[in-house]
Amino acid sequence: MKKIAILNQDSAYMMIDLANAFVEAGYEVTLITGRLLKRNTSLNEAVQLHRVVEYRKVNIFTQFVTSVSAFIQMVYFIWLNMKNTHLFIVSNPAFSPLIPIFVRNSYSLLFYDIYIETPGMFLPCRNKSILSQLWVSLHKRSLKNAASIFTLTEGMKANLENFVSNKLVSVVPIWTDTTFLKPIPKKENPFVRANNLENKFIVMYSGSIGLNNGLELLLEVAEKITNPTVQFLIVGEGVGKSALVKRAKEMMLQNLRFLKWQPTDILPLSLAAADIAVVTLSKLNQSKSIPSKFYNYLAVGVPILSLAPEASDLSNLVSKYDVGRNFSNPNVDELIDFIESMADDTNRKHYSERSLCAAKGFTKENAKLFIDNLNY
Repeated sequence: MKKIAILNQDSAYMMIDLANAFVEAGYEVTLITGRLLKRNTSLNEAVQLHRVVEYRKVNIFTQFVTSVSAFIQMVYFIWLNMKNTHLFIVSNPAFSPLIPIFVRNSYSLLFYDIYIETPGMFLPCRNKSILSQLWVSLHKRSLKNAASIFTLTEGMKANLENFVSNKLVSVVPIWTDTTFLKPIPKKENPFVRANNLENKFIVMYSGSIGLNNGLELLLEVAEKITNPTVQFLIVGEGVGKSALVKRAKEMMLQNLRFLKWQPTDILPLSLAAADIAVVTLSKLNQSKSIPSKFYNYLAVGVPILSLAPEASDLSNLVSKYDVGRNFSNPNVDELIDFIESMADDTNRKHYSERSLCAAKGFTKENAKLFIDNLNY
């Protein structure tokens, strides 16, 4: 029986689906993770689960410390227990693609996010510094010797191919779960009632709140919009939240609220409460990542208001599936016009139907594509 170990410090439903798919394909599977966030699908009992330090997003320091700690724990565990085991390494923590340099296992790489060009928050130095050049060189070495390389979008594939020659990078899209996430009429939605959102038109951002991710613009829109039924919701946590909360208080915004992370069992209700879903992607990350929340919103049939560069994969997906509108250089008035146009049920219905249709192409069947394209 082939042995495979999946390494991902912060695992959720996609890692569960992937591990289960490997078990069904006849593999002996180990999942090495710091957090395992379940939805409605449980991890197959045959999967061996090993815990490392959980990733903490409180601030940059805790992100760095927990990432390094998990990296060390993963390497140590592989040394002791993973002989003759193929490693399926996900780019979380950001150091993970460098694990193969310290072990002798065969391995494949899955890039959820690409940190090769710039060390970013983890290496506070300029791109031309010796440390930064070493970072890129080590990644090239790891990419060169990988049995398989996977990523999520065509733009991310093109980015990776700048660093690895004579290698075929396979694209496997993220998926969602249309049984766990699905449309819920507002009158039947307990989240709406619990938060006194009846008769409100909800513009929602739900997810990690980072720095400079475009949410500051929502505050300006909330300040200027005149439609009294529009309610802005920013749901989640992150290093950028405190500044947003402070700014919203200074602006005395009555039509914008902040909510904490919602428990897993509430997530289908909270996402389905949205009339418009805001998804953001910065220019720095336009070919380095894709927000998973985009696919979850498709499953609940919500129109997308995307804030992303025109050449980004996010913008291309919004356009390709006609699920909303992307704003590459947004101004407040443009966003207000779009939001108010969506208050017309006819316009919103079109994008809702397109979102639900698009979601059918992003299911857990995609997990099998990793197995089909795995060189092991």
